Amino acid sequence: MGVALLHPADHGGQAVLESWGWQNMGEIVGLPGPVNPCVLILPLAEALPAGR
Repeated sequence: MGVALLHPADHGGQAVLESWGWQNMGEIVGLPGPVNPCVLILPLAEALPAGR
């Protein structure tokens, strides 16, 4: 499993991760800072084999 936090305005980064099988789970609300980061996950079944 993988977890990534991205700035919500980083549409290019989100698109790249989603093209690799990552799933956008929405934004985290309540963290300190000016924006709520987007959470993307890579489920274990979608993980790349070791060495890639």
